Amino acid sequence: MENFAWNGYIGKLSDFPELTSQWEIDMINEIKDQIPKGGIRKMLEVGCSNGRWIRWFCQEYGCEGYGIDNRAEGFKKKDVNFILGDAFKLPFTDNSFDIVFSKGFIEHFKKPQDFMLLKEHVRVLKNKGYLICEVPNLAVSLEYLYVKYFYDFKQGYKHYIKTHRQIMSYFKKLNLQIISSKFFGWFFERFNVPQLFNCSFTSQEYMVIGVLHNK
Repeated sequence: MENFAWNGYIGKLSDFPELTSQWEIDMINEIKDQIPKGGIRKMLEVGCSNGRWIRWFCQEYGCEGYGIDNRAEGFKKKDVNFILGDAFKLPFTDNSFDIVFSKGFIEHFKKPQDFMLLKEHVRVLKNKGYLICEVPNLAVSLEYLYVKYFYDFKQGYKHYIKTHRQIMSYFKKLNLQIISSKFFGWFFERFNVPQLFNCSFTSQEYMVIGVLHNK
């Protein structure tokens, strides 16, 4: 990812999710449906960029937000507990967070690194806490072709295929009860084409939510 223009990418991000895209709306609605308010005190985003999704969680759940990233370009505001660090060795004790969230993160890592990352997510998650893993829909989809061309080929980024079955199998190995597994978004929205139907081939994103039991 040496050729990717991180400063330019971070600079284009809003401080708070705009919530104008269908995938954003679908994602937050599913999170709100599955995770009740009350009892959520601390959340962590792994690969947090500028912390915009942390701010959403803090506003929605009234919790304290933490974010870790291996680059500090997005750490401009002080309203989030930003930490420059290694996602493979999270600088937190076991059982620290009620929610651990990663969005568009593990697909940048090959096997078995992706599993080791989620294992570390679970280490810092409290018993009965929620793990949320969201990735671009890079299996058999139009989104895969778009991402591989416009991000990997043209900008030097790296994305690896993560199927929904693979992520679900990781969750089960990590003793997480899956409470949600959904595709969402509409690939053609970026071309101003109204959504005509729902299917995995035209979906942009995929998310799994799990609850940790018997840690």
